[in-house]
Amino acid sequence: MPELIYVRLTKLRELPGSSWNERAETLTGTTSEGLSDHHLDAGYVIDGWFLEAPRVGSSMMLLRFCRNGTLRLGLFTSSLVTFVSDTEIQTVNSVYQLEHLSLE
Repeated sequence: MPELIYVRLTKLRELPGSSWNERAETLTGTTSEGLSDHHLDAGYVIDGWFLEAPRVGSSMMLLRFCRNGTLRLGLFTSSLVTFVSDTEIQTVNSVYQLEHLSLE
């Protein structure tokens, strides 16, 4: 069984031209800033375990333990990953800061 990696993801920003931005602008005539309909605003924080290491071309899957500082079990999935580094993950829609946490 693969080792689970405990992390914190913080959404830094929505990417221009993301499907959410396009849909929000079409529906409201404004950008998505501040809107929330199954949409994660910048600053959204998730603590949990990657079910597998994120990789380009796949969706990110995280077993969520905590959301915005509150215990909130669940499954987080993303749009397709386009870039991965030790400190950042980019998806088709968003950019996330990546922090590796310990359970100590």
